[in-house]
Amino acid sequence: MIASLRKWIRGNPGLRSKLIPWWTRAQHLKWLARNIVTFGRPVSCPAGGSIIRFHPEGQIPEVLWLHDFELNDRNFVTAYLRPGMQVINIGANVGLYSVLASVLVGEKGRVHAFEPSLETFGRLLKNVTLNGCRNVTSVRLALSDAAGTLVLRADPNHPALDGHRFVEHIDRAAGLLQTDELVAAGTLDNYMVEQESQEIDFMIVDVEGAEFAVLRGAVSTLSRSDPTMLLECSRHQADTENLLRKLGYQFWVWDRAAQALAPTDFQQAARHGNIIVRREGWSARP
Repeated sequence: MIASLRKWIRGNPGLRSKLIPWWTRAQHLKWLARNIVTFGRPVSCPAGGSIIRFHPEGQIPEVLWLHDFELNDRNFVTAYLRPGMQVINIGANVGLYSVLASVLVGEKGRVHAFEPSLETFGRLLKNVTLNGCRNVTSVRLALSDAAGTLVLRADPNHPALDGHRFVEHIDRAAGLLQTDELVAAGTLDNYMVEQESQEIDFMIVDVEGAEFAVLRGAVSTLSRSDPTMLLECSRHQADTENLLRKLGYQFWVWDRAAQALAPTDFQQAARHGNIIVRREGWSARP
């Protein structure tokens, strides 16, 4: 009966649009009640054979607890990362993938986590400390295609959601808002030179529409290191696809049942979730 009801609602867009705000509020109230009952106990999720935890602050821990956020992508990261790997997490937010990667690459690996928001960066540091991640370097910086200053702006439709903040160039921001934040920007290529580091094995990029700029500022690094990427791409999809193709990359999604990458169309996949960017296929099974 419940399955039939869900199917009926999905088949009635008008009714669905009216119910979604109520459902969203109910889910948020459920989250708030959970935090009161547990006295703010951290949210837990698996990381290989370990458990990682996150303070219940911000959007990501909430959707992780309510909806098992990005379960398929986390399954891929868990299958792919190995001890000793070097990982770059651009748009780290509160550290879901940074902490996950930290556990998986171990003490001989390294994770560089970039997050420009002052509030969210503080949450990132707290979660790195909570999980004892000594192999994580946290950097408060917006990676882009040039050094300078950018405007970090809240999504006007969802201003309370810290996972929806995006960067704008100051000259395109049409005036600063009270909730805007000016953040330092730099390129991944320059950062790697400063770190005297040559190799990257894996990158997670989730920067709310700034992906093309991030990748333009990382061309030397991508050409040299050939990292596999987990990429969200919500804007400039054609430009981003063309840039990556010129670098020899192909596009994949994770088939969790087969434990292997499956080829995909870049722009179609981008409309539905994250894309795995890699020059050739890969399977977790021999």
